Amino acid sequence: MSCPFKLFTWFYLAKILANLAVFAFLPILPLYLTDRNADIVQVGMFFSALALARLLFGLLGGWLADAVGHLRALALGSAFGTLAFVLLVSSPDWHLALIGMVLITGAGALTTPSQSAFVGAVTEENRGKSFGLMNTIHASAQMGGPALGGWLVAAGGFVLLFKVAGALYLAAAVIRLGLAASNDQPRQVQGKEPFSLSSDFRRMSNLVLAGGLLAWMLVADGFGDIAMSLTETFQPIFLENASISITRIGLIGSIAYGTALVSHSIAGWMVDRFGERLPVFLSFGLTGASILGFIASPDWIGFAASWGLIGLMWGLGTTAYDSLISKTVPARHRGLAYGLFSTAQGFFSLPVPLLGGWLFLLGPSVPFYAAAVVSFLGAAVTMRFFPAGIVEDVAVPVVA
Repeated sequence: MSCPFKLFTWFYLAKILANLAVFAFLPILPLYLTDRNADIVQVGMFFSALALARLLFGLLGGWLADAVGHLRALALGSAFGTLAFVLLVSSPDWHLALIGMVLITGAGALTTPSQSAFVGAVTEENRGKSFGLMNTIHASAQMGGPALGGWLVAAGGFVLLFKVAGALYLAAAVIRLGLAASNDQPRQVQGKEPFSLSSDFRRMSNLVLAGGLLAWMLVADGFGDIAMSLTETFQPIFLENASISITRIGLIGSIAYGTALVSHSIAGWMVDRFGERLPVFLSFGLTGASILGFIASPDWIGFAASWGLIGLMWGLGTTAYDSLISKTVPARHRGLAYGLFSTAQGFFSLPVPLLGGWLFLLGPSVPFYAAAVVSFLGAAVTMRFFPAGIVEDVAVPVVA
């Protein structure tokens, strides 16, 4: 079955608009919270609550998208997201903003898995191009969004930011509602029941317990999640305390997303040449060093350079991790393995922002020192337990 060109075009236009809307505010969300009278511990509590929401919604979003149909899930998620922007624009304090962000989290859980419907609708020889186009659009929105958000806040405050971002998201929602109305056949998955999620959890646990390498990969990934949660949550507030303007804070975020995009091709070359351990080790080690450089930077150029290096290392590690999972886990269980790592991120991230808020009270640099130490621990685990050289495909048994 081929995907009509017109349908494909509208889908990607909606994706561009929605991603640009979200990434315009997401990197500077902590500053919005402080603008809405949240203290530093409440900022941490906010992001811990969002981590819980991501965990809960992430477990159900894919199943619900399969159950009601991907186009309908896109429309439903877009409706949640539109309501979220209404709350964010009108919120007098951070409590109502939390409800709005929970809705956006739910919207993402519904819309993200629905993209697979469009990849599955194109001919097999064009699926690689479809994935490449989708990832390019996502990365482009990541790069452009933070700079746009910073400029909008400087021009008219957070109200202007959320009005513009809300208008972009509303346009995406209208397109998605139109797609759902014109294509009303849901994609059903036979035998997929809500309570089959419990068996998926059991298989996830067995997947880790069955192989030592996979277990250590999960441990190292946990260190990475903790480090990124600490730094991303408090980076905008740290920069604001250092008298960096909101426009430059947004630009620094765009630089990091841009370097992450560049690093994917570098990581692919390194994996093919040296194996996965080297890029993952460099990712952890240089991230820790870059965090230390970030907190010691004398001006915004130093902040931008160190944060850009962090983005480069993040992209390096994620690409190598994806490759190692594909070689470590049998093909029939790879989707389960990727789901395991995605779910684990929610568990690891749950208490970290709140803990980071308490650490921030000891000094603005303290959460970043903690993140650097955790990154170095990830590097140590990688060097000790990851296989050296190019890894051949292995079959890790999975007990159902």
